[in-house]
Amino acid sequence: MNAHETSFVAGLAEGMRSLVRRLHQVLSEEMKDLAANRLDNLEDYARQKDLLLLDLSRLAATAPDEAALARHLQAELAELKALLDENAAMIARQLEAAREFTGFVEDTIRRHTTDGTYSRKAMRTRSAAGNDGAARRAARAYGQW
Repeated sequence: MNAHETSFVAGLAEGMRSLVRRLHQVLSEEMKDLAANRLDNLEDYARQKDLLLLDLSRLAATAPDEAALARHLQAELAELKALLDENAAMIARQLEAAREFTGFVEDTIRRHTTDGTYSRKAMRTRSAAGNDGAARRAARAYGQW
């Protein structure tokens, strides 16, 4: 690599460091909010992360020597990867908690909105008592259709 390319890669690395620092800041803010269960800014964080990662990939694509660029940014990229992994794990935990809560709410609604007419327990109880079931009761009451 000639002196011009070396200088260009060094400048490119500095620009990428700036983006990495900004991404680090956004990830840290998002993780603080996730830890505190403040979820109102998640969409904004996702947008910011997408834009910063896009800028990083576009900037990296201009490098004449990606290996040299990676050497300049090795520590920053390793730290960023660890932070991204931690962020992804926190988001996964939030999603799992949301799924569990949604399941609980759905079960509660289902149990409290049914009158029990077609529940398994009601059907077994009626069958054991000699009851013919809802369809036969309706046919007796309203005739054959």
